[in-house]
Amino acid sequence: MERTDHRLGDLFEPEPPVGAAERPEATEALGGVESRVRGAYTELAREPGGWVSLTDLRRRLSELPRDLMDDALRSLNRQPDVVMVPEDNQKALRAEDREAALVISDQHKHYLAIGVR
Repeated sequence: MERTDHRLGDLFEPEPPVGAAERPEATEALGGVESRVRGAYTELAREPGGWVSLTDLRRRLSELPRDLMDDALRSLNRQPDVVMVPEDNQKALRAEDREAALVISDQHKHYLAIGVR
């Protein structure tokens, strides 16, 4: 857990509320959103496994509904090649960074890296 910057709470994330992401057709749509997130990440990352802010990612995929993108990011976070971390210097965060953050296990995540494991 130290190596990947995961917390114990990441392993025992509460079940998402019953909603759109649990319908079969939404599951298929969620996979499409995950693919789009991965594609946008590839465009934004300076190098494979590089950090991309969720602010930039959300801006790139601004046409997606927030809840659908949040569901896709939570699903990606459970995949072995994805890491999400908070900003270490919370004072450096702008209002838009705080708004773009994804809360996982009571922790605001601000950055995403794919292809790191």
